[in-house]
Amino acid sequence: MQRINKLIPTVLTEIKAPSTKERPIFTPNPGKVFEFETFSDPQLEAMLGEANCLACGYNDPDPQPIGLTFLGSCGTGKTHLAKRLYQIAKTQPHLMQHRELIRPVQYWFWPRLLDEFRNEIRAPGPCRLMAELLRCNFLGLDDIALDSTGFGVEKLFQLIEGRISRRKRTVITSNLRLEAIAEVDRKIASRLLRLGPVITVDTVDYMLRFGQTPGPSLIQEKSAEYRCERGFPTIFAVGVGG
Repeated sequence: MQRINKLIPTVLTEIKAPSTKERPIFTPNPGKVFEFETFSDPQLEAMLGEANCLACGYNDPDPQPIGLTFLGSCGTGKTHLAKRLYQIAKTQPHLMQHRELIRPVQYWFWPRLLDEFRNEIRAPGPCRLMAELLRCNFLGLDDIALDSTGFGVEKLFQLIEGRISRRKRTVITSNLRLEAIAEVDRKIASRLLRLGPVITVDTVDYMLRFGQTPGPSLIQEKSAEYRCERGFPTIFAVGVGG
């Protein structure tokens, strides 16, 4: 099976045909949902279901929840799905508007963001990056890790705590489990739960599961009845056999 490279935002229906220089504009439709093409996995269904709920709230001025965290195994689509949520956010005019920020919707690979923080500290002049990330309308943080120096832990806590207090939409991915995060810093684990649903995926990497055999796309565009009523626990972790 191929990697998740054809995930289409079926939770959103296109309502306007813009000029070629504009991004397409989508509107939430709770009657659509990301759906598996060939098989069902309860953990991945939980991940897609929560992503659908978050996207359905893009037009809500007071969204519930404001964020989402994907944790667990490599190769299960966490990053891909987070990027799709980011890309969909960029199609929302109200999220792309900000009186002070040029980039009101942002997505960062965590190690690169830490490098940017360090470079800003060494450079002359005021440090503006943290303030910008706290105020942007949507922020994706991919592959977060907690370093032994404490620098990354401090920055991550500042970001999560600040965005929760400002009620800004935030999507986070990590290969760590919530228990491992709590061992390093219980405050961060607590804030992730406060941010929104935490989905832990323990299923097998697609490339390992299917032996890198080419095949039809894992996910395709389908219509499905979905009522934005989450039937999944806050932390969804069910063991899946190899």
